[in-house]
Amino acid sequence: MNQRKQLLILLGLWFSAFTGICQSDTSSLKIQIWKKLPAPKIIPVISEKGELLKLTASGCTSGEIQWFDAQSKFLSKGELITKNVVDRVGAVCQSKEKCPSDTAYFEIDYTFRGEIIRTDVNKKVCVGVEFFFLVKGCEGKVYWQDGFMQTNERNIKVTQTDTLKYQFRCLKPNGISKFTNIEMPVLKPSLDGLILYPNPTFHWLKLKSSACLTGVKCQIYNIIGQRLYEGWAESHDDFLQINVSNLPSDEYIIELSLAETGERIVKRFIKLSKL
Repeated sequence: MNQRKQLLILLGLWFSAFTGICQSDTSSLKIQIWKKLPAPKIIPVISEKGELLKLTASGCTSGEIQWFDAQSKFLSKGELITKNVVDRVGAVCQSKEKCPSDTAYFEIDYTFRGEIIRTDVNKKVCVGVEFFFLVKGCEGKVYWQDGFMQTNERNIKVTQTDTLKYQFRCLKPNGISKFTNIEMPVLKPSLDGLILYPNPTFHWLKLKSSACLTGVKCQIYNIIGQRLYEGWAESHDDFLQINVSNLPSDEYIIELSLAETGERIVKRFIKLSKL
């Protein structure tokens, strides 16, 4: 230390002692900064009845999930259970030090909906017929109101005689769409306008109509009124067929009746034997 600095220090000590000025001990302030947690990932769980019942969240390993509504009102901790789909909720991961993460949101998104495509559009909508549906436009899974959930496709079998009605939602990571509706009027079975072919025939006798041909009972008689066959016509997508290969060559009467309505029709056909 040079002489000048030593002199300044001695002058400072002398001045402090002469004037009576004292200094306190040094105090310190410790500030601890906690790391902010990442926003949680919301996982929707759909009930079997078709409504959103539970929201859970992942990614909050060192804290507690807390749920808030659109007005930042506290709803619950851990998981959110609701009987109806809510418009918008937020979830934060609250650390043990009470530091909240960024907010993750879940909401009904009105901007995206799925488009339903029936791949077999030529099939008539009749009882017993099965249809294949393809849903396009959904970012995640497709949830049907009757509890069925898949990625984007579904088979539906017609089991009712009234209008076929279905609804589905599109799911995505942070939301759920409104329901998309499907309505298909189910055609009533009818024998009106029935066409029987080929006539004459060797093996198969086919029946075709613009209406539905389901539940058709068949009886075959010879020309003197003896019943030779009784059973149900074999149903295909747009026609029925009956195997008559065991009948000898002759002219016959076929009586067709609908089990559902009791409608009845009688036609004639000729059976030929192959040479």
